[in-house]
Amino acid sequence: MKKQKIWTLCLCGMAFLASCDNDNEVNKYSTTDFPMEFTAVVGWEGLTRASADNIWTGDGTEKVSVSDGNKTVGYTIVNATGEMLPTDENSALYWASATEAQPVTAWYPATADNSPITSWNVQSNQTGDGFQKSDLLMCNADVSFQGNRTLPFIHQTAKVIVHLQGDGETDAELEGATLKINNVVLEGVISNGKLEKKSDADDVQQITPKRIADTEFGYLASYEALLIPQLVEGVPFIEIETSNKTYQYTPQNNNGLLKGAHQNIYYVIVGKPGISVTVKKDGTSWEHEEDQNIGATQL
Repeated sequence: MKKQKIWTLCLCGMAFLASCDNDNEVNKYSTTDFPMEFTAVVGWEGLTRASADNIWTGDGTEKVSVSDGNKTVGYTIVNATGEMLPTDENSALYWASATEAQPVTAWYPATADNSPITSWNVQSNQTGDGFQKSDLLMCNADVSFQGNRTLPFIHQTAKVIVHLQGDGETDAELEGATLKINNVVLEGVISNGKLEKKSDADDVQQITPKRIADTEFGYLASYEALLIPQLVEGVPFIEIETSNKTYQYTPQNNNGLLKGAHQNIYYVIVGKPGISVTVKKDGTSWEHEEDQNIGATQL
């Protein structure tokens, strides 16, 4: 009988120790002692492509601001797959729970001192690094210690691509031509986590787009620009200037509707007596093929 009591006490002691160990394990992972770890991607389909040219360089120059709602700190993209580490190892966000998801917001490029982002401007000259400097990426996501740690960034600007062609007779005239984007607002505000045109912004300006490499499709030249989301309608939008003539395209019927995270492609053929424009609209994040071929406009 005495031996049975001893064994019972031993079993109770072992159960108590095991219970303590389990409690300690739960408490260990329920504290905020573990820094958050993230991977940055573009869109919602795990694409490891970002920045205006859809590539993380991962050389330590790409800084991201991340907020958990209470604190905002800086992170750095450390490799081409989008892995993020705190810019200051002494300043990081920490998991608030081991089991519950928590919302975070993030934006690239990071703001000075990681202050809240409230506005954004695109560059009027987007040649050189002006194109990259015009891009804004934002993310709103739920992340968890034991689950999702991916931050899906979405381009907030609208992308415009212009492919320029001659009609055979005008090809020589277009050699050395310049192309401009006219009558656009360069200033936007952040509203409900998205970039929008500033409501009282009425100062329209001109953008010099970036010239991109000629493609195998035979265009004389191709250009791209990043714009604040807005509607450009009833005013000259695309302007081509040759040595002796200026051609202009004025969008109608929402052909100049520039939506954030979308791209509009304008196929421009310069001929006689004017130009023909076909508009193609692509889906969100500049990647998904939800195209709308609007058709041709003869000017």
